[in-house]
Amino acid sequence: MEWLARLIAGMEELAWRRQLEYFKPLPRPRALAYSVEDLLPRKIMVAKPDKARLAAVFYEPGPDRLFLHLVFSDEYFPIRAVDDIYREIRREKFGRTADVESVEIRPGAATFVATYCGPNVYETSIHFSGREPYSGTLYVDTWNHLMSCLPSPAVLIRYGFKEAKGYELIEGTRKDAEEFAKSISS
Repeated sequence: MEWLARLIAGMEELAWRRQLEYFKPLPRPRALAYSVEDLLPRKIMVAKPDKARLAAVFYEPGPDRLFLHLVFSDEYFPIRAVDDIYREIRREKFGRTADVESVEIRPGAATFVATYCGPNVYETSIHFSGREPYSGTLYVDTWNHLMSCLPSPAVLIRYGFKEAKGYELIEGTRKDAEEFAKSISS
């Protein structure tokens, strides 16, 4: 089981590095080409089996786009024996067990950089990048919080979704989200 935990943690680290590279702080705009309220998600739907809680959504306005940095209380691999090892590896690599995933929102479109669900089912965790039409709802389709703008048919049929509620909405950068994640990690 350790080999599997290390493989997954290695993929997670590559995705984390890609996100850090892409989601650098946006320049502080004098004016926005959109309304922040219009681009913030009206709903964030999470696959029902996920035991993690959406703790916060950091939003970062730029002149023509909004970065969202979602912070989940943890990440639970579906097999307990693998999860125990994976949790320790995450603590060593990232200094946290809480999860941070980012997405770029523009009027009408969401861009997922190493956070796109693509063809994954809930139990898999291959980090894809992709772009989809955005109408105000984000779906968190996998145990490691890969996302899309449309519900994964496999998750919809097998488990369904629950709406994330009670999370904090905070203006801030990816770095702010990372620090917050460290502060809430077990």
